[in-house]
Amino acid sequence: MVFINNFLLLKQVVASHLRPLAKRYVTFLALSPEGQTRQVRFSRLGLAGLGLLGALLLALAGWGFFGEFSVRSQHVRLESLQEENQLLLTQLRQQAALIQALEGEMGKLRAFEGQLRILSGLEPGTEPLVGVGAGGGRELHHQKRQALR
Repeated sequence: MVFINNFLLLKQVVASHLRPLAKRYVTFLALSPEGQTRQVRFSRLGLAGLGLLGALLLALAGWGFFGEFSVRSQHVRLESLQEENQLLLTQLRQQAALIQALEGEMGKLRAFEGQLRILSGLEPGTEPLVGVGAGGGRELHHQKRQALR
């Protein structure tokens, strides 16, 4: 009940301010190509409504324009990221091929090491010999001589 009373009071206040605007007219004269004049009358309230509608449509058009611009810029960025992704995938495939080639070389080197161990009479092992072929002190040199005898 209070809501309805407040609504009626608001309606009376708004209507009292809008009534003078609704009664005043603005007249437009339109000349036709035949030379006839036509008169169109609008109330100020109607013109204000048309102006508000025009401003609303202009704001919506601006929002749509900037939205389209944003979508296009995101589309361009997405395309550049896809190109970069393809480039990175190509590089990754090249690296994988290089790793496979290196693993093949490591297998050949392990086989060659095994053959060298057999020829030199060393026990086959997976652990590399520390100090062999790398120099060292006299004590290490003496140990090597003892191992070869």
